[in-house]
Amino acid sequence: MAISSEARPDPAPSGGLARPRIRSARPEAAFPPTRGLRQTNCLRQARLAREWSQRDVAEMVGVRRATISDIENAVKRPTAELMERIARAFGVPQSELFHWVEE
Repeated sequence: MAISSEARPDPAPSGGLARPRIRSARPEAAFPPTRGLRQTNCLRQARLAREWSQRDVAEMVGVRRATISDIENAVKRPTAELMERIARAFGVPQSELFHWVEE
C-alpha cells in the first residue's frame, strides 16, 4: 500500500523516529476570523496597578518573564489557556484584560 504525499513521514532528525505529517482539511478553522482585527491587552496597566513585576506575573502563571513582556508589547499573542491563567491570577474575567479591536 502506498503512502499518500500528505501522510508521508517527515525525515527523522538525527536518526530518530519520523513523525507523520498531518494537514488539516481546514487550517483556518483553528483560528478565529481576525481579518481587520488585532488583539490588544491591558495587562501592563493591570499589573502596574497591583504593583506586580513581570516576574511576579510570570511565576503566578508558570511562564518566563520574557513571555509576559512579549504579550504586553504585542510581540506574541497568548493562547486561550494562558489568557485564562493570567485572568485567574488577576482575579478578573479574560475580557477585562484581552480585547479585539478594529485596525
